[in-house]
Amino acid sequence: MLRGKPFYPTNEFILFPDDVAVITQLSMDNRRIFHIAEHELFECVLAFVDDPSKPISADELPIVGSLLRIIKIEKNKDQTNKYTVRCVKRILINEISHDPESKINRVMIADAKEVPFPTIGSALFEAQGKMRLIRQLGRQLFDAIPSPTAKEMIRILERDNAEAGSICDKLLRTIDIMPKERAEGFKILNISQRIDFTLGVLTEQLKGVKIMSEIAQKVRSEMEKQQRDYFLRQQIKAIKEQLGESTEPQADTDDLKKQLDELQASEEVKAECQKEYNRLLQMAPSSSEYNVARNHLEVLLDMPWQIYTEDNHDIMRARTILDEDHFGLKDVKQRLLEFLAVRALKPDLKAPIICLYGPPGVGKTSLGKSVARALDRKFHRLSLGGVHDESEIRGHRRTYVGSMPGRIIQALRRVKTMNPVIMLDEIDKLASDVHGDPSSALLEVLDPEQNASFCDNYIELPVDLSQVLFITTANSLDTIKPALRDRMEIIEIPGYTSIDKHHIAVDHLIPKLLAEHGILPTQLAFKPEALDKLIAQYTHEAGVRQLEQRLSAVMRKVATSIAEAKSLKKRVSKTTLCPKHVETYLGKPRYNHEHAQKYPLSGVSTGLAWTSAGGEILIIETTMVPGKGHIVITGNLGDVMKESISTVMTVIKSRAPKFNIPKETFEQNDIHVHFPAAATPKDGPSAGTAIFCALLSLLTNKIVPASLAMTGELSLRGRVLPIGGLREKILGAHRAGIKTVLFPKENLRDLDDLPEEVKPDLTFHPVETIDEVLKLVFNAPQLNASQKATKTNARSKTSKTTIES
Repeated sequence: MLRGKPFYPTNEFILFPDDVAVITQLSMDNRRIFHIAEHELFECVLAFVDDPSKPISADELPIVGSLLRIIKIEKNKDQTNKYTVRCVKRILINEISHDPESKINRVMIADAKEVPFPTIGSALFEAQGKMRLIRQLGRQLFDAIPSPTAKEMIRILERDNAEAGSICDKLLRTIDIMPKERAEGFKILNISQRIDFTLGVLTEQLKGVKIMSEIAQKVRSEMEKQQRDYFLRQQIKAIKEQLGESTEPQADTDDLKKQLDELQASEEVKAECQKEYNRLLQMAPSSSEYNVARNHLEVLLDMPWQIYTEDNHDIMRARTILDEDHFGLKDVKQRLLEFLAVRALKPDLKAPIICLYGPPGVGKTSLGKSVARALDRKFHRLSLGGVHDESEIRGHRRTYVGSMPGRIIQALRRVKTMNPVIMLDEIDKLASDVHGDPSSALLEVLDPEQNASFCDNYIELPVDLSQVLFITTANSLDTIKPALRDRMEIIEIPGYTSIDKHHIAVDHLIPKLLAEHGILPTQLAFKPEALDKLIAQYTHEAGVRQLEQRLSAVMRKVATSIAEAKSLKKRVSKTTLCPKHVETYLGKPRYNHEHAQKYPLSGVSTGLAWTSAGGEILIIETTMVPGKGHIVITGNLGDVMKESISTVMTVIKSRAPKFNIPKETFEQNDIHVHFPAAATPKDGPSAGTAIFCALLSLLTNKIVPASLAMTGELSLRGRVLPIGGLREKILGAHRAGIKTVLFPKENLRDLDDLPEEVKPDLTFHPVETIDEVLKLVFNAPQLNASQKATKTNARSKTSKTTIES
């Protein structure tokens, strides 16, 4: 015998652990299980029969039970079984006896028969009326007790085709009643009696719900009365203060009153602050509005409304600071000095917004800090990368929970002045979504004609930003909206050359890192060759961030050896980093640059390429195989570069008779053009002249000198058009060992940007047409003689650039 409650049809349950032995025995014998609702004890008997279809004797009074079926068997953590059982239908058990074959005493044999499912006949109008009342009362009950089960029961009650017996069973199974009542309802087989019993249960349940509703209403009324009394007391307190009966100010507003008295601001701002302060005094400190009003007043009082720092207009001092903080960048520093000079002559000038544009790591942010130091102004940096909410700029409305002013107002509060230098970093990485477009909000901030009355949504007062010096930075101009870009003056910062990086490392990075790592200058030194190797083979960037990281890695290892020597009480010797020691400290080289070819070959030429990390030489290889006149292009090329190859082929075919190239050469052969380093994407039109020379070398079996490199876009008429990035390209050629460079004549002015120490090592040939290129490239004796003369001239006058035309 097992204690439990009766199980209605479709009911599911999990068997208790102490029943597992019984069920295991039953499962082994493949028999069905029965559950019996047993009088007042409410005990259940688990039994089985081999063949329920056999005649059943009626020696004893029948007992109502449930036919159960195992639907799922799962493993517990202790490797025992857990059984999920479902009630299939009611049964009537007439005889129960112990199973002589079972080893478990609780297993009994029961003779049973199925109880037919009760239905209401069409003549039982009274029972049908009671069922309508049951449906109505059931809906009222479950409406008063909202839950997922209640919603499901309401849907069942609203079905017209639901059987009366099924509805009564589900109601008695779902409603929270005593187990005795549930068992009593389970044993009623007559449908009319079951309807009456269910109707009585529903009526009693609704009475209980009504009583609970009355109690809840009474409690709610008491709480409303307490709240009403509290607000009345607060009003009485405010009236007494107005009458002068209580003139003592609140303790938590004393500091606000002091700030208000000392506030330096316009009359409009003072009036608004006084208004907010008076409003705050009328509020209860425990109210939610009190904290909102207090936070707003604190922001207003914390603003430096009329506080300005005095600018330092010493231009020579500014030049010295810029030269101390940054190497090179001559044009950039000159433009910043011009900007500072104009402000010195006319302080009230509506200055333009400066945008420092260049690759990462070239010193854009540090330039802003240098400008602030030169002017003796406070500096604040705002990172705009990933900002996608307009409220980050304009602030939030005070009606929102957790509202706050925008980043511009917060910056002014931090620096405590109205004329700082604010750097808007990574302005090209602004985003936009459903919360608005921050770029649109910046239009007002960065417009000198509008920012004198900038209005933040949080403080709701005009703020004068005309004296703020805004400097923005960007890595790319393509992602900046045209309207925003139009408000800024773009100053491009080029990438550093290897020579620049060497000077930056010696003058800035190494002294700074020595101090940061606690190493004395007498304990570590870098040979120039080692530093050049570190720059060339362990960094690949336009800036100097990787260089700083590699130098830090070297110094960490040196610091470790110094600390170990001190712990062993040994003498600390000076470490001098030589080229052969670089791999000891930094491992194998990470980057390899292309070098000029040692042995020139037919069909090969050298072009020049610009990358974000500087210039490189570009080897172009061509070959020809029997075929049908196809052109094969490989090397991960972009569309512009593929079009350049098509243009070059057209120019060569149009001039084929001049070069004594038979027409059949193009018809009976396939030409393959390849650019090595195929994993690196390549694009742009500047390799046109180099591609032309490589193909012409292939078709005429003439060799392009290995020490010569060229750049320039080629037109269909044979003109060599100007290109960009010539400075970086020539520096890349110099690093690769190139001796002669051909470039468009219209780029001649770009040679002024080259470092003086590079010019004597190279010979430059500005060209206008492809005929000039051919004369220089394929007239090898003249070219070699020209190179010798140029080198001799360079040794005698190293300060001059050798240009042959």
